[in-house]
Amino acid sequence: MTTPEDRWFRFEWVQSTQDTARDLVRRGEITDRGIVIAEGQSDGRGRGGKPWESPPGGLWMTRVSPIHLDFSLRGLYPIAAGVAAVDALQRVAGVRAWLKWPNDLLVGESKLGGILCETAGTAILIGLGINVRGVPEMPNADPGAPTPVALMDAMGGAPGGCPGMVEDLGRTFDDRMAQEEAVLMREPTSAIAAWKKRTRMMGRSVSVITGEGTFEATARDLDSTGGLVVELESGQRRILTSAEVSIRF
Repeated sequence: MTTPEDRWFRFEWVQSTQDTARDLVRRGEITDRGIVIAEGQSDGRGRGGKPWESPPGGLWMTRVSPIHLDFSLRGLYPIAAGVAAVDALQRVAGVRAWLKWPNDLLVGESKLGGILCETAGTAILIGLGINVRGVPEMPNADPGAPTPVALMDAMGGAPGGCPGMVEDLGRTFDDRMAQEEAVLMREPTSAIAAWKKRTRMMGRSVSVITGEGTFEATARDLDSTGGLVVELESGQRRILTSAEVSIRF
């Protein structure tokens, strides 16, 4: 019989929890659900393969579960994961983070963490990275990228560094994501409304970078598959499924 603890694979240091999780799935060590968590990553990455600095003291984890959604709806996984992450931060740390499409967790105008969803066969790998006790160096950050912030600073410098914070966040995210997956199976688009309640970007001016170039727009909505609906100056609306989006605060 598998217990909840059997699902956790803990490491001191890995190249990437996403890559480690994918390897465990390939070798059959994770066949249904699992959590890979590490104290640090030497080759962490975000969307588009961008480097993600992952020093010790942060939450670096990948949650593995079976894919239950049709291919056209898989863009809802990062939407649901964002909802689960924001709720975990509120429950464990009392911090009201908000979501920036497609995968950022923000406090105020600063970036607290991010989400990366990838597939491995019939499994979905949901990577979650949160700056808990420090922030990464970002010498090559994109122009307009939000500055990083640590959870402890967002909490007002918690005394003693809150021992157990990383583990509690990981477990709470896992529990909330299980709830969100159950909802996705019953009513996939319900994640859209939950996500919009946890964002501050709708109605804001944004800069968008796609393979076609860069343009300015206003964020308006999410469509039923998790794409961002933006409105151009002409009034025309576009649905973004993959793009870099910066908010003009």
